[in-house]
Amino acid sequence: MPRLLRHFGLFIAYGVLGALIFAITGAILFLENRPDLQLWHTVDLDAEYEAGRVEDFEAYLALEAQLFAELDEKVLDEVPEAPEPGINRYDRSSLSSPLRW
Repeated sequence: MPRLLRHFGLFIAYGVLGALIFAITGAILFLENRPDLQLWHTVDLDAEYEAGRVEDFEAYLALEAQLFAELDEKVLDEVPEAPEPGINRYDRSSLSSPLRW
């Protein structure tokens, strides 16, 4: 009987180990099949807000205007328009573009 319990314990242990390896392999394959990052994910904007960078509300508004100008230059001008309007905040012809509204 103890031998049977030991074999049953090994069976459970190997089953759990196999399921864990299978789950990790599946997660890796799932993560590797994601689409590549788009321009708006990777661009580095110099005018992004940082604590202590602005002293008053006027400076904040100036920094915000600079940020949106930089966003237009580095992202919106570089994103090609889609053949048909979709939902992409960074496509000027998109239904979700703030410039449309």
